[in-house]
Amino acid sequence: AKGMAGWQRLLDDGRSRWAETFAESLAVVRGIAAQPPPSAAGSVYELLGPGVSLADADFAAEIADAEAREAAQRAALVPKLERLVEEHERQLQSMYAAVQASRASVRGLGAAVAVDRGPLGLSCSAADQSAAAAATVEAYELEFQLKAAALVRLTKLTGRAGGRAGGSEDAAEANALVTSWEAQPMLQPAESIDMALEEQRELERAASVAAEGSGGAQHSEEATSPVRDG
Repeated sequence: AKGMAGWQRLLDDGRSRWAETFAESLAVVRGIAAQPPPSAAGSVYELLGPGVSLADADFAAEIADAEAREAAQRAALVPKLERLVEEHERQLQSMYAAVQASRASVRGLGAAVAVDRGPLGLSCSAADQSAAAAATVEAYELEFQLKAAALVRLTKLTGRAGGRAGGSEDAAEANALVTSWEAQPMLQPAESIDMALEEQRELERAASVAAEGSGGAQHSEEATSPVRDG
């Protein structure tokens, strides 16, 4: 039981740190994918008046400089995102270590004890809990792979890996990457496992309360039964 608690804490800690890094990375991803306000050129044109042509060399240079600064700011966020994705990888490795520890704990129990689900067969065995941990970490592995791939695409869209980001297709892809990053779709199986385990714990608590109630009632009945003299 002590070993099981240890690996469970390790897994919970990895997932908690993942959530913290995710919140930070989401803000960075949104910054990278941000597009210049479409009304910027129009606003400047209105400010200068209708007599100024958008083809004017000075005006064009000013717009180009502004776009270049915005692009540079977005590109500067990429190294930060790279570091955050590396943190996700370290967190994933920690979760894998928890799974290995859970399997070692199960092996140390022996086959009969490892699969024991209690007298009524309603409890989660040690083997069940280890399998749930492994499936949970597999979901995080898939989500990590998705984020690593998104990082590659975002890097290319900022122009750090060749080419200049721009155009409606790039904007649409960037928005799709942000949506996917925020949704973390590959973690849905882990969330389902969490819900199933919580339902299992509720079932075990209810069964325990029922058993205690039954035992108490039986004890009370025995205490109030008339004593017959032989």
